[in-house]
Amino acid sequence: MTTVASLFRNLVAITALVYAYFAFDVHPDPRRWHWGAWLVLAFWYVVLVSVYLGKSSKAQSDGQN
Repeated sequence: MTTVASLFRNLVAITALVYAYFAFDVHPDPRRWHWGAWLVLAFWYVVLVSVYLGKSSKAQSDGQN
């Protein structure tokens, strides 16, 4: 369960950082963000989820051996 909590904290942190970065160039309302802001945000979500899935699959394979 700590892995899920860690993933959630990381997702929230990345979201806050991306929002703060793009708030200077893009409208503060996320519904009016430029597509580039959404692309960066989606990229980091994919990276974090892939790292989480990689770690969980490695932990499962280590547990089976």
